[in-house]
Amino acid sequence: MKNTILRKLLFINALVFLSFPQFGCEDQELAVEDANSEKDGSLIEPDADIPPPPPAAESFGLLPYPIWVAVESVYSNKIIQTPPAGLENVDAEISNHGICQTSDASYVCDVDIPETQLFYSDLKLTVGTMADSECELIRFRPYYYLASRALDFNPLWRREGEITDCSLGDSIFTINSQCFSGSALDSGLGAFPASTNKVFSTQIQKAARFTIRSSFEQGRNSNRWTANKHGGVSPGEPAPSSLSSGRDGYDGSIPLTWQDYQFECLNRFGDVLNRITLAITDVHDPFGSTGAGGNIDGWP
Repeated sequence: MKNTILRKLLFINALVFLSFPQFGCEDQELAVEDANSEKDGSLIEPDADIPPPPPAAESFGLLPYPIWVAVESVYSNKIIQTPPAGLENVDAEISNHGICQTSDASYVCDVDIPETQLFYSDLKLTVGTMADSECELIRFRPYYYLASRALDFNPLWRREGEITDCSLGDSIFTINSQCFSGSALDSGLGAFPASTNKVFSTQIQKAARFTIRSSFEQGRNSNRWTANKHGGVSPGEPAPSSLSSGRDGYDGSIPLTWQDYQFECLNRFGDVLNRITLAITDVHDPFGSTGAGGNIDGWP
């Protein structure tokens, strides 16, 4: 009931203030603590290299809830000679795909983005708080997955015949980064997979914007680069799969090698007070080489 009311309020306020589209969100029972948590009872030190928020970022948050996330994409036809159908006359178009916010301990928010737009656009995720006395720190965990454990993995994002040995290592921290895909590899984390999250202090800035460059620009050749929802179900680890002739997929043989987008409100000791899990779907659109939906590779 709380989230139903929240969606209605968001829609009304968005029309008045921001003209953001409304979208569907659903509650899910997700564990507040997880095996990837850094909480050990000591003070959490925020990272120094946090990107600043956009101008007037606080206006994204329409209600005084502890944590909110705004999802946008930016397309510019300057990066390609032949723009995709439907985007020929667009220059640096900013699309607002929705706002997620909650006061619940755990909340799943669904955002749909047309597949062609997502493939050619940078994804911009702005996270912030309207209650910095409660939410002293914010942690961003970008999405990633282990694509293979093969001895001779030829990733979809490398040339034919360029082999990576993904059989070495026994944890996310020791496996070659070329064996992974997902936006964590372009979220400013530093040396992924050694680093898998960013923390900032809301006492210094109330919001931060993270930009993930497009799959097209990064040569990833699939919307699996940014779209983490799979099989039409809620976020979470999918069944292992080999896709694109074995050049991408999800291996699933090692724990903690799938991570959804998560935004967490923390106290100064690292206790998770609120969490938003973002589920991005690349929905079929009428564009593409054949004029039919589903032309861009993605999760089944």
